[in-house]
Amino acid sequence: MSCDQFQDSYELYALGALESAEANALREHLATGCSACNAEVRRAVRQGEIIFRTVPSIEPPAALRSRVESVFAPRRASRPSLVPWLIAVAAMLALVIGLVVQRRAYDAETQLARADAAQVQRLSHMLEILQAPGTVEVSFGPGKTTGPHGSLFIHKGLGIAMVVGGLPKAPAGLKYESWVVPKNGSPQPVEPFAPDPRGRAVTIVRGPVNVADLTALAVSLEPENSNPVRPTTVVFAAHV
Repeated sequence: MSCDQFQDSYELYALGALESAEANALREHLATGCSACNAEVRRAVRQGEIIFRTVPSIEPPAALRSRVESVFAPRRASRPSLVPWLIAVAAMLALVIGLVVQRRAYDAETQLARADAAQVQRLSHMLEILQAPGTVEVSFGPGKTTGPHGSLFIHKGLGIAMVVGGLPKAPAGLKYESWVVPKNGSPQPVEPFAPDPRGRAVTIVRGPVNVADLTALAVSLEPENSNPVRPTTVVFAAHV
């Protein structure tokens, strides 16, 4: 197998979150002595060490664990529930930063540490929204096995976390952008983001938010290096 087939697998492999068949394939490839892939795995392990040093080890309420897991598999009858919470937190962080981090140069350790710290803060903000009393969950695309689906976690003071699954990789030259769609006025850009190899992604609208003034959170495809002021191609909209 060629190195290109593994380019989206290094972070998940380092976290122990890669599916067994894919992990075995990568393990066999590493055993051939491929210097490029071995270097990528070492980089991913260093990245994981930063994550584990920075993210506090916490035991979540059972309801929160169930809430997060249900977003990615809303209609599955059963799902493994004994995965350690720290691995789950690290995997969630990896889906947010994975595609960004894996492109960074090896000699940019200081910049990488700063970027990881910023993303840890972002993840912490998302977890704060999920755990806060008064957070309301609104599902979109319920029952879907393909295509975008997930939940909005809405807290008037803290903001909105959109957790989405089933999102394909953006076509070459394009990126995903999230938008707040008010009842009156033009959509407002929130942030660019990228799904992980399994099609999962998180985007956050920082609070406070006036839900009564909002219609939806939308996702569009935009040219890669643009700073859009209005959506170009809307992929889906999740109504608030």
